[in-house]
Amino acid sequence: MKPKVKEFTNDQALITEVQELTARGVDRTDIYVLTHDADRTNRLADNANINTIGIEEEGIGTAVGNIFRKKEDDLREKLQNIRDNCF
Repeated sequence: MKPKVKEFTNDQALITEVQELTARGVDRTDIYVLTHDADRTNRLADNANINTIGIEEEGIGTAVGNIFRKKEDDLREKLQNIRDNCF
């Protein structure tokens, strides 16, 4: 399945979208959230019962490299890895 990316400006809209996706048969294990703030990312993932992009999805080399990247570069790298590693 080709990954789809959507931007949200509020948390409730994201949670509603997740509910709609799961109602259409998308498995929650295939839905990820990514924000500029790690605490917000984790809070949203917990509230919506979805995933964050971690070492398993990124690979150890990228995860270590992201420690030294600017936040914008870190987010871009995570999105590229998800795109490149999807089915």
